[in-house]
Amino acid sequence: MSERTEFEALYRKHGPALFRRCRHLLGSDAEAQDCVQDTFLGFLKGNWRGEAQPFTVLYRIATYQAIDRLRKRGRWFGRAETLEVREEEHDTSVEEQGAAWAKHQGTTTESERVEWAHDLAILTKGEDEFTLTASMMHWVEGHTLEEIAQTLGVTRKTVSARLTRFMERAAERKKQEQSR
Repeated sequence: MSERTEFEALYRKHGPALFRRCRHLLGSDAEAQDCVQDTFLGFLKGNWRGEAQPFTVLYRIATYQAIDRLRKRGRWFGRAETLEVREEEHDTSVEEQGAAWAKHQGTTTESERVEWAHDLAILTKGEDEFTLTASMMHWVEGHTLEEIAQTLGVTRKTVSARLTRFMERAAERKKQEQSR
């Protein structure tokens, strides 16, 4: 199979999921489509050498691209007032956990969720791609630590530790942003 054919197969296979991811974070079809295009361009330019599954790399690039776009919007909405790592309740479904988290965060509308993502993008400035992706997955999309670990190819304990350390740094950034 030629390199072009492999790339086209990756686009057909993962493009729709990446579009949904970007749309979810950005709240705009047009901006999400641009973000997906930039994601695949970044993937083409990178030298990934099999260090991760293609979807994992693409997912991280897409998240980073979306967060970068959110940061460029440049204003604080005040949605990300409290951050806490939410441990999973093993006796509830993923859907119930996600609904409970959205209610807890008060992000019941799409615009509120996009504002939450925007605030989190500001708080994650200077963080590595793993932290950016895990933060958005956990606090904006309501994924469990186990789901994040599976998607990013690490252990649940690693996700929890990284998010906890991020929260400490974010608390300081939030104070700085609110004093502007």
